Amino acid sequence: MVWYRTGTPPTQSLDIELTLGENNLEASVVNGTFSGIMLAPLLDGTYGLYGDLQNAPNGAIYRGEGSAFVWFIVDNQAPRVAAVDRPGFNTMLDEEVWKDLQFELRLDENARLDESSLRLHWSLNEAGLGLNSYVFDNGSVPLEILGERKNGDSIPVRCTLDVDALMIPAFRTKAVELRVWVTGDDEAGLSIDSVYNDINAPLRVWNLEQRVPVYSVSDIEIKPNSDIHQGDLIEVSALITNSGLADGEANVVLEQVESTGARTRLEARVIDVQAGDQFIYQFLWKPGRDGSQWLELSIINGPNAQSATVLVDEPRSDGVFGTISSVNPVLLTVVFLLTVGLVALLLFGLRREEVPVPPSAGGVHQRPSQPRPAPPTSGPYGGQDQPRSPGENPYQ
Repeated sequence: MVWYRTGTPPTQSLDIELTLGENNLEASVVNGTFSGIMLAPLLDGTYGLYGDLQNAPNGAIYRGEGSAFVWFIVDNQAPRVAAVDRPGFNTMLDEEVWKDLQFELRLDENARLDESSLRLHWSLNEAGLGLNSYVFDNGSVPLEILGERKNGDSIPVRCTLDVDALMIPAFRTKAVELRVWVTGDDEAGLSIDSVYNDINAPLRVWNLEQRVPVYSVSDIEIKPNSDIHQGDLIEVSALITNSGLADGEANVVLEQVESTGARTRLEARVIDVQAGDQFIYQFLWKPGRDGSQWLELSIINGPNAQSATVLVDEPRSDGVFGTISSVNPVLLTVVFLLTVGLVALLLFGLRREEVPVPPSAGGVHQRPSQPRPAPPTSGPYGGQDQPRSPGENPYQ
């Protein structure tokens, strides 16, 4: 405290009264200085410290303008992050947006933020391994308040991070995720709420697009897809597409699955698929069992596809018996019965009837007639049966 005109401290004894909200302090001035302790107001808000003279010397008055010596912010509530507007929540950050990636957030503070303390922290971690994942790189950038408003339930802040410069070529072929959280204080010295907003529980996590192969498998086609028997050769085909940013080797496994759940591995091989290219997978399948079956084509650590269910019959037979056995059994039974009926009808119609011989009268048994001897063809008793005419010589 000094005199207004001379600027020298008063040597006379005097008292002053300080007011902060509803709290007062009376202190004695000694050689222009005083000290004391005041309680802060209980309610949140901004309060000014005002003063006045007590027991002033004769003619001494306080020349202050009635303004506060200093302003105090009473704040019992820590600021917090209200929302993250950009980038979008739970999205994949494509490589084309990494350059000067912009972050926009909203903070909630009922008193006043300390803009110089606001920072956005970032960390590049190995994706999918939780809190203890490997950290490729980390750091922080300052946050800027948009506008002059430093209090309210939706204070906009923003910053820019060049992710493209941070992702060196060695990182781009790995599964990497970007984690962010916010730190800072308000004018009362309270730090931004760290619940789900720290290094162990990040505010947001985004997966970064990788230069790795990304496979997709079309539906499996089977030709023919009907009338299949054991031992038939079936053409199996599928289309494998690599939509990723890097070439890759796909470990492909083809399995036969029966209705009982039994699995049989038919083939396992490695195929090369260039970035943005397609590969036609082909295989000749020879069913070894009958019954309902389907095929499954899978890429290890990747997608899979399944064919339609087909019915495999027993093996085909060769020759006439094979042809007969391939006919419907019901139709064979009908043909057999018709054949038997026709044969029986023919046998019955071609049978000769026996004519019964009537018995002789009186029951007398007749002797069978003896055959007459043939007349001699020559000699005196042979010759023609007709008598010769008169005048012919009988001995000629």
